[in-house]
Amino acid sequence: MSSIFHCIALSVFVFLCVMLPVQEKVQRVDFYQIVPSAPRPC
Repeated sequence: MSSIFHCIALSVFVFLCVMLPVQEKVQRVDFYQIVPSAPRPC
């Protein structure tokens, strides 16, 4: 359980680090559209 949570947290951290500079040029709507489409472990 902890390993899965750590992996998800790490992937989200990297995702945010990549998206933050991109958000300046891309609308926030795209960001919110990507979040719900992301696969959920549950």
